[in-house]
Amino acid sequence: MSLIISLTCALLATLLQQWSRRYLRLTGTRHSLHKRARIRAFFAEGLEKRYFPWVVEALPTLLHASVFLFFAGLPISQFGTNRTVFAIILACVGASGLSYLLITFMPLIFHDSLYYTPLSNLLWLFNAGIRSISTKLLRLAVVSYALLHAVLTIQLGICIFWRGPSHKILSKLSVLKKAQDERLKGGLIKEMEMSALESSWEIDARALSWTFDSLDEDHELEGMLAAIPGFYNSALVKHSKEILSEVSSERISNAVLQLMDRSLSSDLVHEALRQQRSAMCLKVLEMRPELRQTTFQHSLLFIGAGVFKWTDLACIAGQDLNFEAKCVTALVTAHTRGSDERLSPTLIRELGVSEPVLQRYLAQGDSLLFLNFLDFVRWLVLPHSLVSRSSFDAVENVLNALRNFDATATSPELQHQFCTLWNAILDVQEHLTRVAPHDLAQANSQAGLEASVRAVRSLVQAFAAVTISPRWEPAGTQFMAEMLAHEFIRNLSRYGSLTRLILNRIAIVFVALHPSHRPGEATFPVPTDAWDEDNPREPSYSRCDIPSHRHTGDPM
Repeated sequence: MSLIISLTCALLATLLQQWSRRYLRLTGTRHSLHKRARIRAFFAEGLEKRYFPWVVEALPTLLHASVFLFFAGLPISQFGTNRTVFAIILACVGASGLSYLLITFMPLIFHDSLYYTPLSNLLWLFNAGIRSISTKLLRLAVVSYALLHAVLTIQLGICIFWRGPSHKILSKLSVLKKAQDERLKGGLIKEMEMSALESSWEIDARALSWTFDSLDEDHELEGMLAAIPGFYNSALVKHSKEILSEVSSERISNAVLQLMDRSLSSDLVHEALRQQRSAMCLKVLEMRPELRQTTFQHSLLFIGAGVFKWTDLACIAGQDLNFEAKCVTALVTAHTRGSDERLSPTLIRELGVSEPVLQRYLAQGDSLLFLNFLDFVRWLVLPHSLVSRSSFDAVENVLNALRNFDATATSPELQHQFCTLWNAILDVQEHLTRVAPHDLAQANSQAGLEASVRAVRSLVQAFAAVTISPRWEPAGTQFMAEMLAHEFIRNLSRYGSLTRLILNRIAIVFVALHPSHRPGEATFPVPTDAWDEDNPREPSYSRCDIPSHRHTGDPM
């Protein structure tokens, strides 16, 4: 019997393949569109009328029946021949049967399981039928009891001391009966679909995260990012904001940066398409503040790439006051050289210059790049910046990118500002190097400690007078100087490391303006970040002693 069924399955499989090819050949003829639609609909209805889907489902069922018969007959044939072989075969057949049984029940218990056998549908129909019949019988019993109660209490006038079933119970039973009928009509596939639709919104977040990880083509990223703002503000999708909040900001920001980097770096992308993608990415970044902040942080990994030609990124970064936003604004200014008119309002606000002064610096060689460089250095030591040690690598990379200009082809006024700033930073660093480790960290008396603190405060206030933007009012400058001195005293180690880092990075500009001055060997040990170790290889720098290189005023 097993052999007969197996051969029948083989023949049926061959016939199904031939029928499928015949259907494709008949429906794929060369006709006009409406004629092809009519032919396809004609044969599709014929397939449904002749129960073709049932024939297809019968093939694996027959094959499974053939296997069952074979597995049932094999141990029986060995029972009287060899008991050892019989035991081994019976164990194998039992293990296979148990596995088959587990696979059969899996879709009934776990609706997200794709494991399935032909018996799964039969078991599900049996289960659903029993529940539907039980619900109908229960409702019939309740309705009968309600009618009996009504007859006894109203028509016969018999006093009944117990209550009949309430209308609420009857309504619930009616709803339950209707739900069971719909469930039985839909089948197992429909129930699995309903389970998927009723699942938690977190599955959508995981699917969206997986999609971001798998996309790498520009048109795919563009389509995905273009749909995000509409999805975020959708009134039809439930929990849309929670879904996008669950998706890590790193994934979305990386997608935005990668798309804009490739768009701005390639000469094959038209300007109109660049503007379209820029506007689309800005809409994505404007959804959530933390998404903008994450984008600013991740953009620092793209230093030197085309993403810093993205002028609109600097425009939105100019609205924030944090370290990453300042870096983005400075880097975009350096990469675009301030030539984009859309960047002008941001530059006027960030650099503190007027429109005529901005245009004058744009016309004077690399003066605007020099001013951008000076502004970033000044910002680093302002009390509100408080650059953490973990950001020192980013500070170094940004300074390296900003110093790529010809300092000799700039405004003399900016050169004088740089020399004044250089001397101030050098004074602070030298004082911290010579005094701080011994007088502050190892002070033997409170009086000695207070004297060193006063010395540092006096020095920092003088330093603040040139590092804080000269456009400030005197009262504002004095207030900021006091704040800077206070923060400097509280964070001596951090500011010492920061000023040393700044000196090492901007020394190339000083050497360009003073060719005769070269860094030499350290004349005194320079402490490390720990304030208890020396680094004798740290170079020493000389002050600018040219009288004409003194910043006495600011035309801004």
